[in-house]
Amino acid sequence: GSRNMKEQRESGGEERQEDDDGGHIVARILGGVEGIENLVPMRRTINRGDYKKMENEISKALQEGKEVTLHIDIEYDGDSSRPSEICAEYTIDGKRTVCEFDNNENSIELLDTVKDKISDEDYSSLKAEIDDMKEDGVEASLTSVKREYDENDNPTKITVGTLDESTGKKTYKVYEPKQEV
Repeated sequence: GSRNMKEQRESGGEERQEDDDGGHIVARILGGVEGIENLVPMRRTINRGDYKKMENEISKALQEGKEVTLHIDIEYDGDSSRPSEICAEYTIDGKRTVCEFDNNENSIELLDTVKDKISDEDYSSLKAEIDDMKEDGVEASLTSVKREYDENDNPTKITVGTLDESTGKKTYKVYEPKQEV
């Protein structure tokens, strides 16, 4: 099928922001349907960056014949038609991954997600980096947190996506998960 550009442009109605895409909740390459019910207003930097990386990982696993399950939750603030957060949980051959995407500009709410998942030292370093950016007058966002687990559901890796809002520069940092005691 072909893309419906009109639906993609109009997704989210009046609450859609200037830099939003009509992002597919489930990508067309993953069997997602074409139509307004599968579209949400999504920050362009997420739709074409963080979310796209996840879609490509799942697509590659499917092409390799791996067993894949996918579940997506969408959170809204109040009665808004624009999602504030999108959370995807998927398994590839029994290994679980959880990705959280913050759809709000200049938001660092995902810091709360990583606080107890990485070492105190790594968390302090990440927070200091964001504080330094803000002190320099740079708007910064945490756009995504990806948590990967092994087949026994032990955390193996945490990837944090950071965005310099003024330059559009995206950085992905990988952290060792905090070890459960």
